[in-house]
Amino acid sequence: MAAPRLLVLADPKMLAALANGLRESGRFDVLPVPLSDGGAAAAAAPRADAVAVFYGTPGHPLGATVQMLAAAVRGKGGRIIAVLQRENVAQRDEVFRAGACDLLFMPMSKEQFVNRLEATVALAYSPDPGPACDVQVSSRTGQVKLAGAVVTPVGVHASSPVPFLPGETVRLSLEPEGTPLQAWGLVATNGPDARIRFAGLAPAEEARVREWVKKRSGAASAEPPRPAAVTTPPGVPRSGPPPGFADRPRVRTETAPPPPKATPPPAVAAAARAAAGALESELPTPPMVPALDLLETPPASPPVAAGPDGAAVPPAPAPSGVDASIFEGIHTPSSVPVVAPVVAPAVEPVVWPVPVSPDLAKSAVLAALFSADERFDAPQEVLVSARKIAAALSGGEKSAIERLGAASHFADAAGERVALDVARAEGARLAAASEPSKVDDAALKSLAQRVDAVVARIQKDADGAIAKGEVDSLQVVRASSAALSRDLLSIKAVADRLRGLAAAPRLGGGALDPEILLPGQAPSARPPPPKAAEAPVRPELKEFAKFQETSPANRKKAALVVALFALAASIAYVVFFALPRVQEIDGRTAGIAGIVRIEMGESAARVVVSDAFVQKPEPSLSQLISLLRERKMNAAVLVTLAGAPAGQIDVRTGTTVGVLNLRRADKPAPISR
Repeated sequence: MAAPRLLVLADPKMLAALANGLRESGRFDVLPVPLSDGGAAAAAAPRADAVAVFYGTPGHPLGATVQMLAAAVRGKGGRIIAVLQRENVAQRDEVFRAGACDLLFMPMSKEQFVNRLEATVALAYSPDPGPACDVQVSSRTGQVKLAGAVVTPVGVHASSPVPFLPGETVRLSLEPEGTPLQAWGLVATNGPDARIRFAGLAPAEEARVREWVKKRSGAASAEPPRPAAVTTPPGVPRSGPPPGFADRPRVRTETAPPPPKATPPPAVAAAARAAAGALESELPTPPMVPALDLLETPPASPPVAAGPDGAAVPPAPAPSGVDASIFEGIHTPSSVPVVAPVVAPAVEPVVWPVPVSPDLAKSAVLAALFSADERFDAPQEVLVSARKIAAALSGGEKSAIERLGAASHFADAAGERVALDVARAEGARLAAASEPSKVDDAALKSLAQRVDAVVARIQKDADGAIAKGEVDSLQVVRASSAALSRDLLSIKAVADRLRGLAAAPRLGGGALDPEILLPGQAPSARPPPPKAAEAPVRPELKEFAKFQETSPANRKKAALVVALFALAASIAYVVFFALPRVQEIDGRTAGIAGIVRIEMGESAARVVVSDAFVQKPEPSLSQLISLLRERKMNAAVLVTLAGAPAGQIDVRTGTTVGVLNLRRADKPAPISR
């Protein structure tokens, strides 16, 4: 079986090392392309089975690159795997919303990275045993609840199917031990048994999920018989450390300190640390960036008090056998206190938008226009938006506001634009931070009504400018109205984004057009839209229908018809009138010796004669002149069979020109008048 084709996108400085490292195992057919070459990446994406995008660059962010390739790769069943540093976990939701299938965090050993990459491309999932838990699976198209799903360190699986396609990215919500947990998932199989892989878990989150699954699995199994109690001296622990103790950040009371180890020499310790670093960083990584304060870290362990004799006295043991800190950092509330469980208060969503009053917005933009040096008492976001709108106003709007003052409709429009910009900036901040938010439909409607009222007043100014023929004023009015409409549309787009109704990212031809069918797509069963009925014409207006001004298309059609008729008339005139009519008489029919053919037009003739006629024109010349006079010809030209001229005849007078071998005595007498 051929290896999957893997398209690798990374910074050119690390691209060669990444490609060589992924080729060593022979599991992938690697095609390296620099991140800066977007054209080459877009051309190679349709032919790749999977795409691995490493880190991104300032000019080519990771989310934008994934979004550019999502339609070409995922549309044909491919996978997009993004790679980030652990410190950049804040970009996780943005990358998944852009279209990524999985997200791997570095640094990671090369073997582990290749295994994870291969499992994601193949949608591998092993339904191992684990604790049962209700899991909510949701996506853009719908949601379903898996009752009693089995949770493993790799993902979840259940005996019921899910209405999602294999390879689709979903959102998982479960409550282990009553603590809510949300994570991204990748559907491996949708039926008859649903199998969904965890996607984009940070290393700390993977460790906590693994520890929880291990403890729940151990608690579900039957406990072995306890051995007989053994008397131990005071201060000596009665049991060893539990599994996974070395990975936990806090000190457990029932564990004993590990036996003292011999301290290696400094040179040996340095060599060991260097070897461990080399194993963990076999794949090149970009320079480290400051850590983001996103994941919650467990609280520090309390200090161990010393007894009267100097021996350490361990703190009181926890009442629960499961450490609550295993879910910290996975978008869950903080750890539960040991003494009594305290339910964290629900986070109230931020209500958006909060409209700025029209008077405050108008005063702020007027102050930014005419009193830029003075301090205006207003919130900072209002001042920023006012300066932005004031700088974007056209010269005509500024002059109109300066001439008419605060009573101008242009001042009202500028104030509403400030209010819209403040709301848009706040909504964009909420969407980028993924904070819980609630769209206030009433406030949004009031903003729209305010804008509609200002647009109506501006439209009255436009009608007045049209009536007066003021072209410059009309252009200023139309520019102000268009800018206000654009700002209102941007507010509605932000509201849809906060509601989760954002448009799909660049799905390509056929995704949004119902008239285009992709391979394997069934045709739409929708009937064609009915044609709009023409509005009936009132009886009193029917008499004036002939005076109705025609449209440019009708005028062009009428001009084309007239041109066709004129062309047809011209062709008929040329054929029937302009072309001369030629009558041909055969010499044998004429009965004149030496005459081969006579071609007669309206008043002239062309006579083809033989060589005998040229040698002896008489008496055939006299007979020819008589025949031409009968036919009412005025002149004739004589030519030989070879086309050479043999002379000319003036039929009216009987004179000849250029006729050889003609005797003067034989010359015919002129016609007496």
